[in-house]
Amino acid sequence: LAGKNNYVAYNEEVHNEYIKKLDIQEELRRSINNGFEGFEIYYQPIVNPATNTLYGAEALLRWNSSKYGFISPALTIPILESSGLIIPLGKWITLTAARQCAKWRETYPDFRMNINLSFVQLLKSDVLRDMVDKIDEVGVPHDNIVFEVTESGQLESNKYTRSVLGGFSDSNFKLAIDDFGTGYSNLRYVKDMMFGLIKIDRLFIQNIDENEYNYMLVKHVTDLAHSLNLKVCMEGVETSKELKTVMSLKPDCIQGYYYDKPLCRNDFECRYMHYNSLVKTVITDDL
Repeated sequence: LAGKNNYVAYNEEVHNEYIKKLDIQEELRRSINNGFEGFEIYYQPIVNPATNTLYGAEALLRWNSSKYGFISPALTIPILESSGLIIPLGKWITLTAARQCAKWRETYPDFRMNINLSFVQLLKSDVLRDMVDKIDEVGVPHDNIVFEVTESGQLESNKYTRSVLGGFSDSNFKLAIDDFGTGYSNLRYVKDMMFGLIKIDRLFIQNIDENEYNYMLVKHVTDLAHSLNLKVCMEGVETSKELKTVMSLKPDCIQGYYYDKPLCRNDFECRYMHYNSLVKTVITDDL
């Protein structure tokens, strides 16, 4: 198989891992074809720090395989993308999240639902029509939906995806660039691409109260973003000290385990939808 005068070293561990990924791919396909069996959307709250109230939530995919049990999205998402299964699953995610947004807007009229779009989805010619159809089906205003796209070199260099994102913006959807700071984008490019929100990656937020370099970097990015009329969300805030530090930088919204982990629908509703008041009263108390 390696060709004449060539050889390939056999690594049983690598081989077994490859076989397992193929099997997981088939399990994912079976789950999708079986009415999206085992898939569930979890919701992580996004908070407006100025008012200490709910800004919205990010919809996050979870999968409980009948064969393997719960498998981390860090493993399943790349498999879904490489196999193309993210296309049908992405439609289901959008419809499910949009339905929840419609329901939760009854309590929070300005509630925004953040939905992730992969680069693979953006390459699909009718992705915009698919998303519009699903969201209009449940009657959610387009400006209550925020589509998040992960920062990458592919995104910046591909003219077609830039055109598709322009279509999302023209349709009045909000666009956010996720994990900002880990890829190749600069703020001028983000502005030109019609993104209205940048989400600063948790890598720069961790221990920001102790790391002067990260603090100055995040401060610079936040100030520059605001000067370009971009909103800023800080991801991965976990401690009261981190919260106090990032709040001094005046972000537009904050997301992280300090407020809450991703929650199943019922837990999210029990915690946030029975009253329209402070998200977490101990936020200010801890400071």
